[in-house]
Amino acid sequence: WSTQNSSSVRQIPDLIKLQKTFQHRIAVVGAALDQGPEAKQKVKFYAVTGDINYPVVMADRVRELWPATKKLPTTFILDTKGTLVGKIEGERDFKSLKNAIKPYLPGIKLIDNCEPRNLFEASRNGNLMQIKRYIEMGADINTIDQDKTTALHHASRNGHLDVVKYLVSQ
Repeated sequence: WSTQNSSSVRQIPDLIKLQKTFQHRIAVVGAALDQGPEAKQKVKFYAVTGDINYPVVMADRVRELWPATKKLPTTFILDTKGTLVGKIEGERDFKSLKNAIKPYLPGIKLIDNCEPRNLFEASRNGNLMQIKRYIEMGADINTIDQDKTTALHHASRNGHLDVVKYLVSQ
């Protein structure tokens, strides 16, 4: 990415969300291609003011290591051994990035969508971790079902106090 590339800068919130959602399963690393005498300061400023939650390094050698990179931002997907297994050129949203890493997270069921019925079910079952994940992915906790009830109603009816407290805090 580069601080001078608007597509790169626009993708940062989705990378932050990706790191937050899968924090114990993946590692997002930003590799900045900025050059010049003030490049490091500019990148550091973006990292701090943008609340970037993943490491950012100066990538002086990225184009040397992967010369076929022509477009920014470029997302490289490496396996646990460091082998390049995928590459995405251009800006992508959270869902596209999530789907790109899905095959490399064995044994982990990823949420493909944030349909309200999934949030309602998690609320009925008291699955706070799943509820947090849905909300991080954009689920609207104020959505009502056909009975005009929300996730908060489902959690409350089923005695899940921890879920009720969390939903009220949102």
